[in-house]
Amino acid sequence: MPAADGWCAIGSTGSGEAVILTGAGYKPSRAWLMAIYRPVMADITIWHNPNCSTSKFAVQAADEADVDVELRKYMLVAQRPSRDEILDLIKILEDPPTDLVRRDAKFKSYGLSDDDVATADQVADVLAEHGELLQRPILVKGDRAIIGRPKDRVAPFLEG
Repeated sequence: MPAADGWCAIGSTGSGEAVILTGAGYKPSRAWLMAIYRPVMADITIWHNPNCSTSKFAVQAADEADVDVELRKYMLVAQRPSRDEILDLIKILEDPPTDLVRRDAKFKSYGLSDDDVATADQVADVLAEHGELLQRPILVKGDRAIIGRPKDRVAPFLEG
């Protein structure tokens, strides 16, 4: 309990992290913090690029469906998936692994062709080196994952 001259407020961030604010010199005990902290597990993880309208659509659809979401902003270096994470994703992906790779101008500028991303291992190698080629959004729910394109695939996946 806070001292009579102190105050404490508890909340959470959008990503489910606990936030505890205190004032007037109050410092909660470790035992008290552990008693109130409960990690929030998201129902779904969306590998998200905030600059992509289709990715933003998936986040909005999840919000409207009242689904707890963890956003993985894979374009950030700190959140880029490793080769092993990409292979794990491929194991549960309901789409062909090669569909994870965007075939855009950057793909061509790297000198890549469809033959370079024909197998799961090739896809993982290319995406681990060039994370910006990852198709988005990717929705992960338990032991299932899909590419959220076209947009009409998103709602049934969120509901299922």
